[in-house]
Amino acid sequence: MALFKPYRTTSSKLNSLAIKEGQVIFVKDTKELYFDVSNTQRIRLNSDALTKLAGIEDNANTYV
Repeated sequence: MALFKPYRTTSSKLNSLAIKEGQVIFVKDTKELYFDVSNTQRIRLNSDALTKLAGIEDNANTYV
């Protein structure tokens, strides 16, 4: 079960969508994911990035 719900849009509307830090965007017609890393920068998450993210264990950044 997903912990978040990405914003859904189409490729024709992607560039007009405001960039908001932490926002995840799913482009319905191309099935691509984008992530707004800051209030000024948006990156496309490729399959390598998604595989790496999927391999991170829950609470991996918790210091004990």
